Amino acid sequence: PKLSWWTGPTLVEALDQLPPPPRPSSTAPLRLCVSDVYRSGANTCLSGKVVSGTISVGQKVLLQPSNEQTTVKSLQLRDAATRSAKAGDHLDSVLVPVEPQFATIGGVISERSPVPVSDTLQVQILVFDTEVPLMRGAQLMCYLHTETLTATLVRLEKLIVKGEAQERRPKCLVKGNNAIVWLQLNEKVCVEPKSAGAAVTPLSRFVLRDRGRTVGAGVVLAVQ
Repeated sequence: PKLSWWTGPTLVEALDQLPPPPRPSSTAPLRLCVSDVYRSGANTCLSGKVVSGTISVGQKVLLQPSNEQTTVKSLQLRDAATRSAKAGDHLDSVLVPVEPQFATIGGVISERSPVPVSDTLQVQILVFDTEVPLMRGAQLMCYLHTETLTATLVRLEKLIVKGEAQERRPKCLVKGNNAIVWLQLNEKVCVEPKSAGAAVTPLSRFVLRDRGRTVGAGVVLAVQ
């Protein structure tokens, strides 16, 4: 029942009145994270979200990590053909004239300044609830943008306490620890390390899971 003393909007109405969040810059380099790949005749169709920049029909692009150069033949957005898409759009189809082996789920479509590709990452991680302490050699599932990988914790570098890095190297990580560590992935992945003072992007964020439980999350700082 309605409350007689409340004259303001309902929760849904209040949410509808909020201004839409700003889109990422469309002038930044193109980054499209590939979430699906399938064959369409002699061409390959990709789907995914434009993280930054713009993509348009006729544009020359680079498929990573294969580094195959190609040209966009058509785009489909929300079940309708479109000539271009910008940051924030999720494309149903990006048609490119290449063989499917050159495009992979977890890959990235870029243009100028391609993203780094590596299997060794320096990351900053915040540890959530975990049944056992995280130690060197621990194997975890790593979810990085649209990619799912196996990650091995190969080096515990330093703890961060109240924003300050500690000199003493930790032997293990427990719930609530904020630390810088190195991860070794089972295969190379497209990743964009976070630059100092720059915003965190989907290409630098990751989540770690173990036995069905989320045990940590963080950002990629550097690659090797």
